Amino acid sequence: MSKQPLVTIGIPTYNRPEGLYRTLESITAQTFKNIEIIVSDNCSENKMVKDVIDKFRSLDSRIISFTQETNIGVIDNFKFVLQKSTGDYFMWAADDDEWSTEFISELMLIIGDHSAAFSNYSIKHRMNGQVEHIKIKESAMGNNKYEQARNFLRERIPSLFYGLYRTKDIKWFINTDKIFDWFDCYLIFKTILLDNGFAFSDKELYTAGMHGSAYEYKPLKPNGKRIFNYAPYFIQSSRIIFQSEINILQKIKLLVYLTDVNFRSFLVTEKVRKNYKFYAFLYKIYNRLRPPLYFHEH
Repeated sequence: MSKQPLVTIGIPTYNRPEGLYRTLESITAQTFKNIEIIVSDNCSENKMVKDVIDKFRSLDSRIISFTQETNIGVIDNFKFVLQKSTGDYFMWAADDDEWSTEFISELMLIIGDHSAAFSNYSIKHRMNGQVEHIKIKESAMGNNKYEQARNFLRERIPSLFYGLYRTKDIKWFINTDKIFDWFDCYLIFKTILLDNGFAFSDKELYTAGMHGSAYEYKPLKPNGKRIFNYAPYFIQSSRIIFQSEINILQKIKLLVYLTDVNFRSFLVTEKVRKNYKFYAFLYKIYNRLRPPLYFHEH
């Protein structure tokens, strides 16, 4: 039997020892055995984080740990674990999520020539133990790059970010200095259009942890006048569309979908913004003017 390829799991962690414990329990129990587990503690004040790491390191030699001398920020910690990876495949694992023991094995079976793979998932509300089962209807599906990109924009599930990747296809993330709101969606979109997209398993293999009673928005640079800055995501995603090898009509269609998803995101999240009514009015005009081709695709 040929040796399994190496899969790296990068775990950026900060001040969540209980969550980190759950994560390491799930990851070390994977049925796919040829893995390296890179944990980067982002200078946690909570000393129990070190205790959790030390305990699991004593039990599993596949764990490699680093402690940052100063807090380098969330994004740089995500970059750090990717930079330290040596596997042909890579996945990020948040320090409060859970995975089926078959997560890596299943995704390795289906990834084939794709750049990434993901599955159906659930959301566990830590406050009351309630579990919400998420069936992905469109994202990560499609017979070609255009269809998958279109379907992702229709549904746009950021959790695809926590899928399994071919490491070579996301190494660019280490050196990018263009980080902005909705960057996880940008990375997914880039993987679809400029690389070889996602394979998909309809099994439920991943559980995202949620602590609050409702979804918590996480803007890159919080601002009292707005929640998110939408322009950089729109501009960079538009560049991906024009750089892709799909035909010009498909590019126009994707720009329509991208415009629509940006408008809808704004109208859902920015109701406290001063000029909200003006943007809502613009969206009504946009709906009257947008190309009819948008409505005739299935």
